[in-house]
Amino acid sequence: MSNDDSTKQQEVIIVGGGIAGLSCAVGLLQRGIRPLIIERRPYLGGRATTQPLDPPLDNSPHLITGAYRHLLQVMKLAGAPITFPETPMPVTWFDQAGVERQLATGSPLKTARSIVKMFGWSGIKSLTLIQQAVSPKTNFKTVGEWLSAKAFPAPIAGLLELLVVSTMNTRPDDADFQLFQVVIRETLLASSDASSFQRCSPLSRLLINPLRDYIERHGGKILLGQQVISITHGEIGWQVATRTQILPTNQVVLALPGHQRAQFLVEPEQIYSPILNVRFEITKHSPEWFGLSNNRIDWVFIDPHTPTVLEAVTSAASELAALPADEIFTTVQQIVGRIKPELKFIRPLGIVKEMRATPLQTPDWHRNRLTPATGEPQLWRAADDLATTYPATLESAAKAGLWAAKCVSGDLKGNSAESSINLLD
Repeated sequence: MSNDDSTKQQEVIIVGGGIAGLSCAVGLLQRGIRPLIIERRPYLGGRATTQPLDPPLDNSPHLITGAYRHLLQVMKLAGAPITFPETPMPVTWFDQAGVERQLATGSPLKTARSIVKMFGWSGIKSLTLIQQAVSPKTNFKTVGEWLSAKAFPAPIAGLLELLVVSTMNTRPDDADFQLFQVVIRETLLASSDASSFQRCSPLSRLLINPLRDYIERHGGKILLGQQVISITHGEIGWQVATRTQILPTNQVVLALPGHQRAQFLVEPEQIYSPILNVRFEITKHSPEWFGLSNNRIDWVFIDPHTPTVLEAVTSAASELAALPADEIFTTVQQIVGRIKPELKFIRPLGIVKEMRATPLQTPDWHRNRLTPATGEPQLWRAADDLATTYPATLESAAKAGLWAAKCVSGDLKGNSAESSINLLD
């Protein structure tokens, strides 16, 4: 092992170049601290980024809503385009009876008009129940309990379930109700244009590349294709070792998912919810995306950049992911084919199984969630399975990264007040 660079003390090393690590770097640069990011893959973005397949395959739906406040903050700080390159589309889904529905989002008025137009009196009643959900007096633990108690009409219940799986990556029975109140308040009931659902693909163009450019332009450094094999105490701070060099640093941020942090930290075991992403080549078709409330698939996309490729995504996909690949392809083709018989499938293109995509967003998880502090001085966590009261992996990763940046900055500057943050900010 070479230690040619070991003579230079790094102020902060961030282990992991996913959304959490990149967000942490942006937060540090905003405070005048220049970090070094070490990423084991040859590209940035972590689990959120497009896989280097041909054609490229996204890891997740990348639905961005107004509830993604910290992600939008990071994008704004880095100069990433807040005006999304894709044309916003209404939420389209097929209910239990196979009837196509559309929900216009973007303002309370649009949402109310859309629900009342679709469902009449039952829609008005449902709007009242949805409004009640944001009340702090509501005592439900899970979204499933709330749906059962309120007895929504089946089509609206299907829509709400789709909102859960698309923003929280888990099913209603596992979804923390307080977390879902944020989704309702800032997506369905928000007045900001950002609350419209945005399908962002490829994510690299929208987010990853602007973050990388910002970090490098402001003096941050990035090492790609470098696996960190050990983190040990040094004379001052820590020593981070890869297979080729040893890097001393004052502070270390582990921007890694829990199962990767296990190499460096002992933490409580976490139950994860998998995401499955299946792609087919189809005959050329108009770009669209829609959800299914009566099947195991959550969302189906046809990207305007690749109109001959269909991508189907399902959250909490343990049952489907356990099947052999050929059965997965057959199952997905049959489900989508029943809804859209005009689609002509040519051949399967690939499957990405993210078995540890995101932790189950249960009430117990929220009560016991970890903070950026690890118990070791000058060693911090920043990952999307930590410290979030907001939905989805992109948003929670951005929030955790910004929180870790605050903690590191406060530690370096001797200001302990900097290491606290209001989870509802």
